Amino acid sequence: MQIRSKGLPQAKAPPSGAALAGSVWPAARRSTARAWASASLVAVLAWAPAAGCGHANAPCPTPVSTLDAHRQQSEALQRDLGQTSEAASALEARREEAAARIQAAKALEDSLARAGRPAPTPPHRKTRR
Repeated sequence: MQIRSKGLPQAKAPPSGAALAGSVWPAARRSTARAWASASLVAVLAWAPAAGCGHANAPCPTPVSTLDAHRQQSEALQRDLGQTSEAASALEARREEAAARIQAAKALEDSLARAGRPAPTPPHRKTRR
């Protein structure tokens, strides 16, 4: 069968599938870069299962000694946090108590000022020299 086109040289139509079935197929052309890429891909895929622990894809478990060290460090930090929290709450209680005393002193001073009396003076402290 001939294919005719305007202004183009005549070309033969490709043979049908039945004609190609018995013939010798040409070898595929491969560049050396493509061969190297294929070989490196195979090498990477062959090495990938060995990346984990015991040729598994999961990471190795953490050693017991490391877990114990982390546990001891965590417990020490929790003790320190507990002591600091207790000290902070005691300091807060002292601060609230002092604020209540100041508020009571101001209220006494205001009530004395309304009554027309002079405010009492606090006792003088002896200073060391």
